[in-house]
Amino acid sequence: LMILLGAADLTPVVRAAIEVSDAARAGAQYGAQNGTTAADTAGIQNAVAADAQDLTLGTTDISTSYICSDGSSTTGTPPACSGTAGVERILTVTTSATVSPWVSFALLPDSFTLSGKSVMKCLHC
Repeated sequence: LMILLGAADLTPVVRAAIEVSDAARAGAQYGAQNGTTAADTAGIQNAVAADAQDLTLGTTDISTSYICSDGSSTTGTPPACSGTAGVERILTVTTSATVSPWVSFALLPDSFTLSGKSVMKCLHC
């Protein structure tokens, strides 16, 4: 009976973990559409918040990195590649939330900090 109660108690935590991860993906999908949306941090954060309506999210971090299409690293500012390789923009969105189970058990923490991360290549940047 205790195992069943413990499993039922952790169900909202597992659901929240999925929601935090999905919210990061929604933000990355919005930003990866084109160069304009990749630079729209408010739009990315709105996409994250809209996908995680059942949670109170903590921080949402958005970062951009660049790589050459041949796998080599970029140089300079703005980023440039040698030869015929093109510059590719990589968008990373990280989300977090803290959730608590319904009942506190002695062997489990009172709250769980969950995080989600999504990395996508900007398709039309």
